[in-house]
Order: sequence, then C-alpha cells, then structure tokens
Amino acid sequence: MPWKANLSFLAWFAFVFLFLSLRKKEGFWRFCGTVWAFSFITHTVCSGWFLDIPTNKIWIIAGAFNESLAFALPFIPFYFMQKRIGFGKSLFALPFLAVTGEWIYCLSEHGLGYLLVVHSQTANLRLIQYADLFGHFSVTFWVIWFNVLIFTALEKCRYRLLSVCFIKRTAVIVLAMVSVPLGYAHYRDRRIAGERHDSITVTMIHTHFAPNPKDEELRLKNLDRIVELTDSTDYYSKKKGIHRDLYVWHEGAIPFDKNGHHRNFVQNAVQDWQVPLLSGMEYFVPFGDTRLGQPVNRVVLFPANPDTAVPLAFYDKNRLAPGWESIPYLSAFHKLKIRFTKEYQFHKKGDSLRLFEVPAGDRKIKIGTPICFEQNAPAIWNRMALLGAECFVQVSFESWFGKTYFQKQVAYITRLRAIETRRGVARCSNGGLTFFADVFGRIYSPAPDRESSVTNSVALGDTLAFYTRHQNLFPVACLAVSAACFIFMMFPRRAKRGRG
Repeated sequence: MPWKANLSFLAWFAFVFLFLSLRKKEGFWRFCGTVWAFSFITHTVCSGWFLDIPTNKIWIIAGAFNESLAFALPFIPFYFMQKRIGFGKSLFALPFLAVTGEWIYCLSEHGLGYLLVVHSQTANLRLIQYADLFGHFSVTFWVIWFNVLIFTALEKCRYRLLSVCFIKRTAVIVLAMVSVPLGYAHYRDRRIAGERHDSITVTMIHTHFAPNPKDEELRLKNLDRIVELTDSTDYYSKKKGIHRDLYVWHEGAIPFDKNGHHRNFVQNAVQDWQVPLLSGMEYFVPFGDTRLGQPVNRVVLFPANPDTAVPLAFYDKNRLAPGWESIPYLSAFHKLKIRFTKEYQFHKKGDSLRLFEVPAGDRKIKIGTPICFEQNAPAIWNRMALLGAECFVQVSFESWFGKTYFQKQVAYITRLRAIETRRGVARCSNGGLTFFADVFGRIYSPAPDRESSVTNSVALGDTLAFYTRHQNLFPVACLAVSAACFIFMMFPRRAKRGRG
C-alpha cells in the first residue's frame, strides 16, 4: 500500500459485504465461521507487512490471529439476538456490542490493540476530533454505525446497488455521518486556537539501529553513535544560538551494565551539553528471591546538573506487550500452582505511573512518557494527564518491523492519543517514525533521515478533556445498552407464553 494512500473511507461500507453474507446464514458455527474468516482476511490484509518484517514473524502472525478473533467475538451474542428478533433489527445493536467487546479486549492481559476498527480512521483527523469526548471507542461506534446505515439503505432498495433509491439514501447517510464530526472539529479548532499555551523545546535523536542486537560490542557502538549524534546537534545548536530544554533518545538506547559505567558515561555527556536527557534504558532487577535478573523497560531522566545524593528519576513500563514482554494471566497461573521455567526472561511490570519534572525557564514541566506498546493503552495516557502531565514524550524501538507500512500504521495511533488527551506529543523512535504531534493530532517536524535530529516546541496543556476525566463512560453505556437489548429480546417470547 502506498505510504500516502488514504483508503480509510473503505471501512465505511466494508462490513456491508459481511452483513450480506450473514443475513441468511443458518447454524451457529457457519455464522461465526463466516465472521471469523472475514475478520482474519481483513486483518491479514491490514497487517500484510508481516511478510516483510525481518524478525519475529510467528509472533506477528499470532498477533493478527488474536486481533481477528477479538473482532469476531461480539458477533456471538449478535447471532442469538438476530435469531430472536431478526437480522435487520439486531444490526442496530451491533455498534454497542462491538464497542463493548473492544473495551473488554483492550482491558484484557492478552489484548494487543494494533488492528482495532478505530485505527482505520486515524488518517482522517477532521473526522475523529470527537475522540476527546468519548475516546477511540466512539470512533469504532461511528464506523460500525455507518456500515449498518448503508446496509439498511441497501435493504430498503431491495439490494439494487446502482439504483437511484440506493444512491440517494447513501448520499444522505454520508452527508449526515460526515457533517457532524466535521462540525465538531471546526468548533474545537476555533475553541483551542484561541487559547494560549506555554511550550517546551525538545530535540529528538532519530536512529535506525538493528533490531535487538545480541553483540555487546555492537550495542556499545550504538551508544557511542547516539552520543556522537547528540554531540554534533548540541555543538551546532549552541553555535547558532538555538535554545532547547530537553534531549530525547529512543526506547532501550542505553544498554545495561552492572557497574553503571554506561549510565555514568551518559551522565557526563549530559553535563557537557547542559541540557537534560530523557532516554530509554535497559535495566534488570532481582527475580524474586533468586540470584537471577529480570528485565525492566525503563525511561530515565538525566539532569544537566545532577545531585549525586539523589537517584535518577525513572519510569518503568506498566503495560507490557503480551507474549513478547509478558506472559498473559501469569498471576492466574500462579494461583493454580503453575509456574514456567523461564519467567525471569519476561519483563517485570512497573509498580506505578510516574511523571518527570523537566526544568524549562522559571518552572518545571511535568511530562508523561508512555513506552512503545503503551501507545495502544489510552488508560495510561489518561492517568498520566490526571496526574498532571502537561505534554507527552513517547519513546519506541521499532526497527524490528522493518521499513513497512506498519511503521505508519503504528505511529498514527500516537496521533489518536494526542486528540484524546488534548496534549502535545513528541514521538522518538528507533527505526520507526519520529515526529511531533499537536493537540489535534497533526504531525509536524518529522525526522527526515535514518539518522538525524529534529527540534521543535511542544505545546503544554493543563485542561483535562472530557474523555480523560470519564474514560469508561461511553463503553459502560454501550455495555448497558447491550444488556438492555438482551432483556428486551427475551420479553416477546415470555409474553407469548403468558398469553398461552
């Protein structure tokens, strides 16, 4: 798929073909099998990049299977509903069922959240600005509702695709479905544009190191290289009189060593630059009562003038990638007295959310730092905003994906988080896309080369979006409506029995 192609409008009617196939399907397994086949095919098309990924192909394929299965699950209650009240009437409950299923999946320990329905629309920024009200779940609802309306119009016109009847109805549906989000986007644009925001100047060092190098010598060469790139950037910025408040390196940029030599090496460089550094770092902690070490995915703030008596501020990743960084439902296995031989090789989850305080001007800026996979967890971003995060710096390591469309697909999820929280974001990636995103999700100052630095300001905010304050309101409402639909579905049968 071309990088600049925007085919997201296809999602507005893509499910219509599935509905046409399901409306006369008899039998539970045939019905669910059709849904899953459609889901798996579409997820495979969306994730066709996995054939180009240089490593971890099996994990990627398993992830696509996991995502497609999660999409198909809401159709199980839909099947029983349409058996009771008819296919057409049940369709109007499907958006509520889909949101409920997606919400439960995102909260589950095995949830990935890369190929959700909402992510089909991340290129249409003007159409998803209402995510600051009800989050990405509301965009999923919008897409499914759009499909339901198109199918209903086709049904009213006796399935004549090129009839005047269907064309007119479709035009009205498209106009109504698109005009409301566009109207809200215009309102928010004017409202936020009139506000004044402070900012922080950030420089991100963009690299493209090999995925997960095992050679210790190569890892040290990578560290030397990123220090060299930052040295060069710092020299020329000072020569041109360009001020910056913060340097940023990608996830895992600093390799672990027991004696702390790498950490001291970086701290000495930061003191020379006299600009704080926010960087990902590999770290290990004791595994239980054993002498084994367990990895931790950590971000550390190196101050320009450190106090040796004060330990470095850090944040450990809270939301771990299932199957890759963590074993899903590990605590449940432990309760069943089941233990795995190599649990220590998986990452230890962070114990809490933490913000960094970075000096800028005459005050300190509170910054949230979601790490890589945490971009798929809006709850992490919302909680950081509630703790007082004025902007976000996201660090990632994505070179193991290769140069595929997935780089863009993943990066665009970050734009959605910027809209939901109405916070500026600086996204620093190794091998992926490095850029800045404003509160509307608009990208600016993308890194141009495989190795480069990019500097710009990130707007600060302290106003909490409605979604940030009430992130579960919309999915819980959809759950309530889904439950009400099932209750309503049961009454007609009981009423007939009563009259009998």
